[in-house]
Amino acid sequence: MLASLESAAAGPSYSVTRLAESLTYRGVLSEIMTTGLAADEMIAGVRRRTFALDVNALPGLRTLCFSKDLYRSLTEEVLKGSVIHSHGQWLMPNLYPALATRRHGGIHVVSPRGMLGPAALRFSRRRKQLVWALVQSRALKSAACIHATSL
Repeated sequence: MLASLESAAAGPSYSVTRLAESLTYRGVLSEIMTTGLAADEMIAGVRRRTFALDVNALPGLRTLCFSKDLYRSLTEEVLKGSVIHSHGQWLMPNLYPALATRRHGGIHVVSPRGMLGPAALRFSRRRKQLVWALVQSRALKSAACIHATSL
């Protein structure tokens, strides 16, 4: 699960796709859920589902990537016993897994993708302080595992 697979998302667009392909190759059912413009498709045996944003017209809220359909689908996966692995921080698609697993049980793995490093925290600092206080801190603390490869 990640906010976007569009090319502007850079590293995760490549590495998350390759991780899912590798898991599938080893017999683990893997699916990528994201928001954005791309259509649903199969990539090297991995199903990718793209969910529409709910708040497209309001610039401030649009950037948070709200999607009721994505949250609903993540909840269904949690109820099936799926492990949810989110990549990134600060956006609703990165917070939905924690909300769903806390509410319904389940395992949530978080890969912060460098978004907790000092330079990243300085960018949009006030917004991140607000999101941290409201939901991000609890989302990170509730993770079963934090998979970090950088600061």
